[in-house]
Amino acid sequence: MTAVSKARDDFMGQRVPHSYSSDGKLRYGDTIVLASSSSAVTTDVFSKEISGSRFHDEKATASNTLVLTRDEKATTIGLADSSSDVLRYGDVFYLTTNPSLNVDPEMMDALRPCLYLSSEARGVSSGLSQTQNCFAASNESRDARWKILPRNTRKRATLEGTPVPSNKDVSLCHVATNALLSIRGRNITLSSLRKDSEASFTAVRFVTSKDPRDAEDKRVFREMTPDLLLEKIRRVVSQRVGGFMGVRALTRSFQSMDAAGDGFLDRDDFSVGLSRFGVQLSNQESDMLVSAFDKDRDGLVSCTEFLTRLRGPMSTRRKELVRLAYDALDVDKSGRVDWKDIVQAYDVTNHPDVRTGALTKEDATRAFMKSWDKNGDNVVTREEFSEYYHDISAVVDRDDYFELMMRNCWHLSGGEGVSSNTSCRRVLVVFEDDSQKVVEIKNDLGLGSDKSKIMERLKEQGVKGVKRVELTH
Repeated sequence: MTAVSKARDDFMGQRVPHSYSSDGKLRYGDTIVLASSSSAVTTDVFSKEISGSRFHDEKATASNTLVLTRDEKATTIGLADSSSDVLRYGDVFYLTTNPSLNVDPEMMDALRPCLYLSSEARGVSSGLSQTQNCFAASNESRDARWKILPRNTRKRATLEGTPVPSNKDVSLCHVATNALLSIRGRNITLSSLRKDSEASFTAVRFVTSKDPRDAEDKRVFREMTPDLLLEKIRRVVSQRVGGFMGVRALTRSFQSMDAAGDGFLDRDDFSVGLSRFGVQLSNQESDMLVSAFDKDRDGLVSCTEFLTRLRGPMSTRRKELVRLAYDALDVDKSGRVDWKDIVQAYDVTNHPDVRTGALTKEDATRAFMKSWDKNGDNVVTREEFSEYYHDISAVVDRDDYFELMMRNCWHLSGGEGVSSNTSCRRVLVVFEDDSQKVVEIKNDLGLGSDKSKIMERLKEQGVKGVKRVELTH
């Protein structure tokens, strides 16, 4: 068994709360095991297959339990009793997967939409067989509707509308096809309901726990929301593509798919754009996102709004660091960063490709500048620079790490504790009285190793009586 298959088995085999009924009645919201005398219906959420598995000692697991779920539409039109939470014979309802199986592996305790126990009639290509199989469907539909019938056909009329008992033999009927469910070993099938063959159908039981302690639920789940989906997308994309570049790559991908150039994508293109980066969403999750970013309700997603929300807001502290970095890069204080500023601030001589001759200094400088220069005009505006770091900020959780990154990258002096700058040059200053002291050259971006410039910078910093300096690194 591989590590992946073992992890899946452990995930599906985890013990879960198992409802207890003090009065022997089934209720909406109960977690039950749907079983025959020896087998239970089991859901594989990875393949969406339904099969039978051995069931003994009432061991309720995530995969062999289902949740009795009210069909709100059926209740509205009178196909289920709305006056209480008790499930009654003839009520139309859903059987959904256990919440523990619905936990999104990328979001830990956040719930993805449940799956529905479903079936559908076999087509002409299936021949004369009147049996049909079960499967796990992503959406509630007519194929996912069920109702419980008494085993005794003569009592069906008299028992209609009365409470369904737990742990008793009943028949489970698929509403859309009027077929009864059978559980035989690993085979879960449905056969057309006919009086002459009904005796051959296996009885099923909605098994609840015999011990009220088994019903204790200490799990904590979060309902999936657009904000949690954005968190998931941000995490998956950054891991798949590599850090902050994932958000930038997703932005470029959406732009390339926007054939109309109006900043909108339809649902299908939007989903394809996300799937390219490893983000797989269910139909319900796609609907949730489309609704969140479809202001006009025309089925089109505003890419601008989506990407803005994906990046998330930048704190005032982070915005100030970005402002300081841009000012440091704007060497000539012209209010914009151009080719001359980049050449002065960025020393490419130690670039590995420049050292090997694979790139010229000009090409290395141009590649460096391209990170911010969106329109290729060889000018990096403050807005372009800020947008770049907005993308980075989206995948950097801690403010202190963001500050350390900015201070060290752009040689911004200052910071406290773990955020303190460590990249600015320290020099050994020999004073006229021959005393010595290690001094930091503040905000030394682009200063280089020119001792005369370093002496001048020390003077600007208010360091007096300097005889000479010695470089420490």
